Amino acid sequence: MQRFVCTMFIVCLAVASLNGQEKTSPSLRVSCSASKHSYAAGDAVDLTITLENVGSTDFYIYRNVEWGWAGIGFKLFDAKGKVVQSKQRSTPPPPPPVYDKTQLVSLARGYFYGTHLAFDLSHYALEPGAYYVEVLYRSNYREESGFGLPILTFADGEFLSNRVPIEILAK
Repeated sequence: MQRFVCTMFIVCLAVASLNGQEKTSPSLRVSCSASKHSYAAGDAVDLTITLENVGSTDFYIYRNVEWGWAGIGFKLFDAKGKVVQSKQRSTPPPPPPVYDKTQLVSLARGYFYGTHLAFDLSHYALEPGAYYVEVLYRSNYREESGFGLPILTFADGEFLSNRVPIEILAK
């Protein structure tokens, strides 16, 4: 009987320990800014995009941070908050191949990683006025692609940036 009670006690401790080790979701802040405020309708907006770990756990992201498969997407809104559709459909390049751990970047708590990307306004039929660019980041990788490291995955969802105001000038 003592053996049974002792075994049950150990099982209860193991279950309690596992419950305390639930995976916490990464918390990522996506920030965006433009190099200037006013543009012609055919210009490209030079965006600075940063991904900052604002959570309580360290995690990894893939080094390539680009439009399309490499995690970065966007929306363009008019002054009324309505999404502006592109004149043409764009197909992103395929995702970068996953070969080794050197393609991962560690984001420790409080650290950030960033890049500059050009947002081409010529893909839109824009009238003069106020618009807003919103950037999103979503990893396209599964947990198995992270070499056993805690990576940001597709299952962690989308992370949205602030909306960056831009003004389209009259010709």
